[in-house]
Parts: sequence; C-alpha cells; structure tokens
Amino acid sequence: MKTDTDTSLPVNRRNAVAAIVSGALGLGAASSAEAAYGINQIPTLMSLSLSTSTARRGTYVTATARLTRLDNGAGVQSAAISFFFGTPTYPNSRVGTSVYTDASGYARCSFMVSSWATAGRNIVMAEFTGNNMFAQPLPNAALTVQ
Repeated sequence: MKTDTDTSLPVNRRNAVAAIVSGALGLGAASSAEAAYGINQIPTLMSLSLSTSTARRGTYVTATARLTRLDNGAGVQSAAISFFFGTPTYPNSRVGTSVYTDASGYARCSFMVSSWATAGRNIVMAEFTGNNMFAQPLPNAALTVQ
C-alpha cells in the first residue's frame, strides 16, 4: 500500500503519543484509550491490535481497530478510521486510506513496513475523528521493527 509520509502530526495525535503503553505488546495484544467527549456526543472506546508485534522491513502487518460505544459496548458502524505508523515521537505516516467500520465496529488495514522504518519500537495508531454523534478516542499499539 502507498504510504503518505508528508502529513503533519495534528495536536490530537501528539497528545495520544503521551498515552503510549510502555514496553512491547505481545502477539495480538491490544491497547486502548478513552476519549474526552463533547456535549451530546456518545463516548467511545477504540481497541487496536496487530497481527504481530515484531516485523521486518518489507513485510505486511494487519492492524485491526474496533470502535465501540462506551455506554453499552456496541460496535459503532460506518465510522471512518485512519491508520498511521512511525516512531513514538512522530507517528505521522498514514497507511492506506480511511477504512469504514463494519456492523460490529471493526476496521482492518494491512500495510507493508517500509524500508525507511526505524529499527526498534515504532507505533501504529488508529484514529476516529468523531462526528456529531460519537466522540473521538485515541488508541495506539506498539510494533518493533527488526
């Protein structure tokens, strides 16, 4: 998949980086973050997992995000999720295009770890910017590049 490496890092993603879970995540492990929400918005929770916690440059990784309502745990359908990859201090490379969640709230994105990826701990993030009904969560997951 094509990677857009020239996007700037918005404030909401810079703030999300501060919430990174320290240490490597195990295979299929997930991390999540709750969102602050506005008036009349339903709070959401997003979990993010990776098909592997370690990958070599040039190999594919699948990121799976699930967006749910915080009040009842139901999946949020038809929400646009964007995926990003990069170092913990600057995970600004968008991977692929926005993916819409299915009826259960899942969105999946497979991407190739590029040749420019820094060896060591990197970050994969999923972003839902919110809408007039649902608030924005800020999840991330760690990927070690060899």
